[in-house]
Amino acid sequence: SNRKPRDSKHRSHRTPCIQLMVTCVPIQVAPLTIHPAFVKACGYFDIKIIHTPIGDDFQPMLNKYRAAITPNTILLLASAPQYCHGIVDPIEQIGEIAAEFGLPLHVDACFGGFMLPWVEKLGYELPQFDFRVNAVTSMSADIHKYGFGLKGSSVVLYRSNDIRKYQIFAYSEWPGGLFGSPGLAGTRPGGNIASSWAALMSMGEDGYMHIAKQLMDATNKLKSSIREIKGLCIVGNEDHMPCFAIASKDQDLDILALADVMESQGWKMERQQLPDSIHCTILPHHVPHMDKFLGSLRQAADTVR
Repeated sequence: SNRKPRDSKHRSHRTPCIQLMVTCVPIQVAPLTIHPAFVKACGYFDIKIIHTPIGDDFQPMLNKYRAAITPNTILLLASAPQYCHGIVDPIEQIGEIAAEFGLPLHVDACFGGFMLPWVEKLGYELPQFDFRVNAVTSMSADIHKYGFGLKGSSVVLYRSNDIRKYQIFAYSEWPGGLFGSPGLAGTRPGGNIASSWAALMSMGEDGYMHIAKQLMDATNKLKSSIREIKGLCIVGNEDHMPCFAIASKDQDLDILALADVMESQGWKMERQQLPDSIHCTILPHHVPHMDKFLGSLRQAADTVR
C-alpha cells in the first residue's frame, strides 16, 4: 500500500473487541520503545496504550510487561527492532505471554522487516521475530526503509484472513453502488505500489544480501571505533541491525553538546532521550564517509570535554 499500515492493524483488532461487547476503553500493551505511530493510532481509535519499562539491556522488562495486561487488553505490541537503539524485542517470550492470555501479538517490523531476514542469513544470531513465533498474529514492514522503495510504501501482514477481514470496509446502501475499501485510505495512487514492486524485483535476494553485508560490516567498524573514543559507548550489546545509538559514559562529556559540535561541522545528528543519545541508521551512502565521520566524532568529543 502507499501508506503506513499501523492504523489498519488497529482497526482489525478493535473491531472484534467491539463485537464482543466490550464497553470499557480497550487497552494495548507495548514497551516504552514502541514507535509513536502506535500512540497516534490509539488516539484515533480511542484505545489506551500502556507503556512498560525497559531494562539495562534496553529490552522490555517482561515481568512489568506481563503485569500491565488487564481484562480490557485487546493487543500486545513488540518491535523488530525498536528504532531507538536497533534492538529486537524478545518476541518469543512476549509470544508466550500472548498465548498465556489468549491475546493477539503485533510485531512492528517497519524498520527491520526488509533487513533482519538478510542479517540472519549472514549468520548473525537473531531472536525469532516473525510468524515462526506461533503467537504473532500480524506484522508491519516498510518497503521505503531497507526495501529501498519510495517514501510512503509499506505493508501489513496477517497470519490469517480471520483477522485481515476486519480491515476491509464494505457498504452496500449507497445510491452510487457498492463501495469497498481495503484500508483507511479511500483512493491510493498506484505509483508507490508499482515502485515497490520495481524495487523488490530489481534488488532481488542477491542485491539485498549484498547491501546487508556491506552495511553490517560498516556498522561493526563504526561501533568498534566509537567504543575506543574516550567517554563514548554504544547503547546495548546486540548486533541486530545496521543501526545503533551513541551515548556518553563520562559525566564531563555531554552527548547532546557533542551533537551540536558535530552539526557545526556539517553533520546532521539525530538526538534521542531516555537516555540522552545520538541515533545512527547506516545506509549505503554513508559507507564512503565512515572515516571522516569518526574523525569528526573524536574531535567533537575532545572539544566538549
